[in-house]
This record gives sequence, structure tokens and C-alpha cells, in this order.
Amino acid sequence: MTLIMYLLHHIPLPLLVVFPLVLACCVRTDTARRRGWMLIAAPLPMLLAVLLWYAQGQPEFITEIPWLMLGLHWRFDNTLAPILLMTVLLWTVAGIYVWQQLRDNSADQQPHIARYIRCWLLTLSGNIGLLVAGDIASFYTLFALMTFAAFGLVIHTQTPNALFAGKVYILLAVIGEGLLLSGLIWGAAHAAAGELTPTAPLISSLPAAIAASANGVWIALLLFLGFGVKAGLAGLHWWLPLAHPVAPTPASAVLSGAMIKAGLVGWLLTLPLGDFAAGGNFANVASLAVILGLIGAFGAALMGVFAKKAKAVLAYSSVSQMGMITVMLGTGWLYDAAWEAILAAIVVFAVHHGFNKGVLFFGVGWVSALSGRAATLMLVFLLIPALNLIGVPFSSGEYAKDLFKHVIADLPVGLLYPIFSAGALATTALMARYFYLLRKH
Repeated sequence: MTLIMYLLHHIPLPLLVVFPLVLACCVRTDTARRRGWMLIAAPLPMLLAVLLWYAQGQPEFITEIPWLMLGLHWRFDNTLAPILLMTVLLWTVAGIYVWQQLRDNSADQQPHIARYIRCWLLTLSGNIGLLVAGDIASFYTLFALMTFAAFGLVIHTQTPNALFAGKVYILLAVIGEGLLLSGLIWGAAHAAAGELTPTAPLISSLPAAIAASANGVWIALLLFLGFGVKAGLAGLHWWLPLAHPVAPTPASAVLSGAMIKAGLVGWLLTLPLGDFAAGGNFANVASLAVILGLIGAFGAALMGVFAKKAKAVLAYSSVSQMGMITVMLGTGWLYDAAWEAILAAIVVFAVHHGFNKGVLFFGVGWVSALSGRAATLMLVFLLIPALNLIGVPFSSGEYAKDLFKHVIADLPVGLLYPIFSAGALATTALMARYFYLLRKH
């Protein structure tokens, strides 16, 4: 144990993130099917580091490499730690799922296994890396790596539907990256103004710099929309219901359970929220967040109940759930004094959604592989995450939603409280449709 603790304190964080990239370089086309173990091994070093970090009481853990890129600054963030743990666990379980698929003889008929494994490892590296990157250059590099590598997961089957979904995905991805890069460069320029050091500013310096800028509203809008593409923001969400039905089941699970939270993480790290919001005029952008969140929460549910595939229903459900999170974000942006409590509710809701939505996606593959009584038992088991998402009493969903509702109950939000509470009805309709389609097929 002493040796493990020593390694935890002395191994640089970049090595944990680069490990999947090293494994990706070792994938060969002729032996790819036997490399499924890499998908399980790739997230394990980060998972072990996070668990040990938790065991030590979450002490400060920072890695700085001034000479690399524009100056690396990576750390375990106490606020994002639950999302990081959820992300790594979900990628680990999904890796086990793929490994089992590759062991099946039918995997011999699947094309492009080597490309699939490489894209999986690259996407994993970007996803876990952006959660620990503290400088702007590293954060954007890893975010872009995750975004573009995931294209290979979407088009893996290379069916006409998969290729069309890939086109929509990459189009929205490029638009989002353009907005994001513009906002980050603009914000970084304000953050670096007046500094004598040549290193790039930290991402933690962006909220204050944006709040103090005369163009802060426009920078915040660029970042909100740029990260909104990945977060499934209403109007920018079209890739989700197209990509999930065609992507392999484990890829859909990480796309919806983990990767979609990268957009939320970007919002939390870069937008002028809490005390920073008090110094700027961000009410219009915050109100836009609330409006788009409500449209996503209920509009996606309305579209999802007419979907004809279970994974498409789950995709619309993710848009709906992220709409609720967007409502939380916008409300906390408007009422900055309540931001700390709302931030806790957002993190809990994000972790709750990631775990439960991942299980529901896995369930599509599990049910299709079973028959008779075994399939029925699996459907009964899947009621647990479904009821959690709905927010029935004594569930994680009830706890996550109550954290937010307790805060806004004392705020002058008008009809927002009953409207947000009605989100459980939208989720119930989607879960009913999900089980109907699973049982039908």
C-alpha cells in the first residue's frame, strides 16, 4: 500500500491520460480481435488513481509541466471528481462489454475492428483527460480529440444510416468546435492581458476574465453554444437521436452516459457563474439557457415517444435529461447567491443520469441477446434504472431533483418550480416507450 501511495503522488497525471493512446498505437489489424483486453485495461490506471485519491480524503493533486505545449497544469478537481469517477467506471464496464463481444465468434463478421478499438481508445483518452486538464490548451486539445475520435464509433457499422448519422455528427461537431475555439481564444486573451508570464492562462481564470470583459456576454454565448453541441442542447442535439441507434451498444452507452457530460463540464469550468455572474450582465444568456433547457426537456420527450427504436428513445431521453440540467444551470446563473447549492444538485444529477442511462443502453444489447424467461428477468432488472430516472420515492433521481427543487422553492422563479417537477411525467412517457419497444422486439 505504501508503494501504491508513493506512485500516486509521483506519477504525472498526463501518463494516466496518455496510457490509452499508447495502447491504441499497439493495435494491429490482423490481431485486433485479440486486443479487446486493452479496452478494459485502458481506464484502470485512472480509476485506481481516483479511488486512492478518494481514500486519502481528496488532497490537492496537481501536475505541472511548464515546458510542454504552452505549459501543462493538470489536477484532480474536487467539484468534478464524482463526474470523473462515473466516467471512468462507465468506460470500464463498456470496455468489458466490447471485450465479450469480440470473444464471440460472430465478431469475425464485424468489419473494421482495429479502427473501432483505436477510435475507442482515443475517445476514452480525450474524455478522461479533459476532466483533469487545468490549462486551456490541454483542455481544448483533449475535448477535440474526444469529439473527432468518436466519429469512428458512430460510423462503425458503415450502414447507410450510420454514414448519414456520421455526417450530421461531424457537421455539428465542426460548428461546435468553431464556436468553442473562438470563445476560448477570446476569453484567454482577456485572461492573459497584463500578465508577464508566457504560459497560457488556466481554464479557472476564464470566468473572472469573461465577467470583467466588455464583450463578456458574447464570449459566454460562444462557449454556451459551443459546449451545447456536445451537451445535447435543444436545436444542436440532432446528432444524438441519429447516432445512438446506429452506434454499437457500448459506444452508445459512453456517448450518452459520459461524453455528453463533457459539454456540461465545459459550462461549469468556463462560464461566469456564481460570484462571477454578479459582476456582469449575463441575464439574457442565462434566460436563454432556461428556455432552451425547457424546450429540450419536454420537446425531446414529445419526439421520443414516437421513436421506433429503443436506443433512439434513450437518445431523446438524454436530450430531455440534459435539458433539465440546462434549466438548473440557467437558474443558478440568474440567481448567483444560490449557485453553490445548485452546483451540488447539477453534479449529483449528472452522475445519477450517467450511471442509469448507461445501464439502460447496455440493457438493449442484453435483452436482444436473451429470450424467454431470461429476457423477462432482464426487463424487470432494467426497471431499477428506469425508475431512478423517473425519480420515484427513495431513488437517486428523487434525491437529485429534490436538491434543486429545495433551492428554487425559496427563489422567485414563478412557474419554473411546477414545470420542472412535471419533468418526471416526460421521463415516465419515455421509459414506457422504451420498455414497450424492448418487449415488442
